[in-house]
Amino acid sequence: MGSTTEDRSGGQAAPGETVWPGHSGVGGVSLAVERARPAERSAEAARHALAQWSKVPAQAFPYAEVLAHYRAVGRNHADDDLLAELRTVGEKLTASAPAYGEERLLADWLPMTYDRTDGDYDSYIGTAVFDSLVEQAGPGRRVEAIDGFTAVAVADLVAIEAEVLATAPDDVRAYARTRAAARTLTRIADYLPRAAAESEDLAQLRTALTGQGAADTLAAVASKAAQSTAETFPVLYRKAVELTLIPTTRLHDELMFIRSIQIFEGIYQQVARDVEAAAAALELGNVPAVLELLADGAARIEATPILYRVLTGMPIDSFAIIRAYTDGRSAIQSRWYRQVEAFCVPGQPMPTGKKIPAVVVEGPGLDATFASRAASLPADRAAQVAEAMERLDKAWGAMKRNHWGLTLKIIGDVPGTGGTSGASYLRTAAQVPLFPRLRDEAGTDAPEDTTSEEGVN
Repeated sequence: MGSTTEDRSGGQAAPGETVWPGHSGVGGVSLAVERARPAERSAEAARHALAQWSKVPAQAFPYAEVLAHYRAVGRNHADDDLLAELRTVGEKLTASAPAYGEERLLADWLPMTYDRTDGDYDSYIGTAVFDSLVEQAGPGRRVEAIDGFTAVAVADLVAIEAEVLATAPDDVRAYARTRAAARTLTRIADYLPRAAAESEDLAQLRTALTGQGAADTLAAVASKAAQSTAETFPVLYRKAVELTLIPTTRLHDELMFIRSIQIFEGIYQQVARDVEAAAAALELGNVPAVLELLADGAARIEATPILYRVLTGMPIDSFAIIRAYTDGRSAIQSRWYRQVEAFCVPGQPMPTGKKIPAVVVEGPGLDATFASRAASLPADRAAQVAEAMERLDKAWGAMKRNHWGLTLKIIGDVPGTGGTSGASYLRTAAQVPLFPRLRDEAGTDAPEDTTSEEGVN
């Protein structure tokens, strides 16, 4: 497939538009782009299907046809007429959709298709879709639902990379990427414990990852393990994950990038919930609950280097294009990432901006709660809580340093897409502790600027 330039309507563009790579896979376009039919690229199929649905809205919405067009040309190059039609449908549904069911899913999803000029981080990764479905799971099932959705995203990440490797078994970068992605699946119990389920397919994948096996074997085993893992979760989870993969570009690497940050978002949400609940439990003097919650959060974060290993395979040239198309969609806008730090110390300085809403937390936060409650606890119990907090603090700081190191490696010291100074901002942020009172009392300094061996080195 030769290099092409195209404008937002799918036709030939003037000089200066993006020149897409002439191959598919790592560093190239996605397989969806390579395999797209003319009617998918032009949006003819999507517009026809949408017109038919508009006549009979009771029938299933043509998700497949719309997704085929968006993945063939990239969200930022989607057909203008189709985009306008989807916006019309979406704006009508927003005002009338019920809290649950297919209409709610459609109403939550549609803004992802017409956010070209006003999109943010949440619309980029489909936060509304996931949040709505988590709420539908009910108070007693939300933790399991978050892990479940995130696990399906992990499985799809592996499936995407395995498919590319199967088409190009001699591609060294595709082989490395697939191995890195496959390891995230075999280690899923470390960061998504409530979604972990051992299977024969996962056992075979672990075996295939031992040594340097044949590429076609790895692709086949990884694909099978990904499919069987996804199938252990409800169809609704799988549908939500499928719908929220809408790249802004035509690059294969953006598919990996979207799935990776969706996975991180699921982890952040669980850790935020852990910290919030730990503060409430500590206020009540329920030390066993505090220890369990903090251990859960720390273990999840300690496992994130395996995810950063996948991201290190991002080609610099690819990410330069992705950054240009995702300006204003920075992960610094992640609500759950900021919630973790806010639940520890409410009111601490954070980046603000039009697309970075303020995080509001009720209560003093875990840091202050421990400071006020420690004296009333038995000395050994207080020491256990302090140790659990220190473990989470250390893991969180190491993760932020991995993020900084990865950013420095891929984009260098340039401004971030969220309005920050980029890698230099991340370096400074990595030194900010989750529990400053605890660190002050211990008389310890911030950790050195190093990244873990398994992370980005």
